[in-house]
Amino acid sequence: ILNKEEWKALGIEAEICRPILKGRNVRRFVAAAEDFLLFPYETVDGEFRLIKRDQLRRRYPNAFEYLMEHRKVLTQRRWFNKSAAELSGDWYGMMYLDSQEAFAGRHIVTPALSNESNFAIDSNHLFVTGTAGVSSVILNNSAKEFKYFVLGVLNSTLLSEYIIDHSTPYQGNYFKFSAPYIRGAPIRLPDVKLRSIVRLAADIASIADALSSKAKSNTGADKVKLNLRLDDLVCSLYEVTDTERACLAR
Repeated sequence: ILNKEEWKALGIEAEICRPILKGRNVRRFVAAAEDFLLFPYETVDGEFRLIKRDQLRRRYPNAFEYLMEHRKVLTQRRWFNKSAAELSGDWYGMMYLDSQEAFAGRHIVTPALSNESNFAIDSNHLFVTGTAGVSSVILNNSAKEFKYFVLGVLNSTLLSEYIIDHSTPYQGNYFKFSAPYIRGAPIRLPDVKLRSIVRLAADIASIADALSSKAKSNTGADKVKLNLRLDDLVCSLYEVTDTERACLAR
């Protein structure tokens, strides 16, 4: 894993470097990769395939030279007593690599360890998993309004408190936001028979979309108003009373 300045200084070919997300790169409504992974794979029939050594040398000579310089360390890697060559087909392959489908298309990502809801929509980034990494929820419904509706609900104070209350605490007031803890989060889907719920869902999606567009900016007092409005709408969706809402932390 290299930052942009490092791989440019090394002359590593851009085509073999992929932006990669770590847990710290995902915050409420925004996922912004800062580092790049030297990724010696190609996609064949929808699956990742390790590029053969002779092809790698010919197509990406600078990347190949960099890998050769680090061959000793890469060869010494072990995972469950197996080498990279055993697991991937050669010494420079990944010890563990999920399917191409796990990274393709639109999905919602979150730091696997967080102090509150920090969900964002992402597309096609590679990401690391584990406690310091990223958890992902693949969205089968690709409609923009649906994606932002789910994102808005997950980033609300109500759902943030729910996940924290059902999670495991870690040092520094952090909690697990991995699959076992977010899987049970109750997402109230819009019922087409209830027009008021459909309107609520559309408003939640609209605000989540607006907050996503403003997320990279640290300025804007209207972001505070939008967040308060988001919480109002989500509480209305779940029929939370004023007394119950007073118990929420944020």
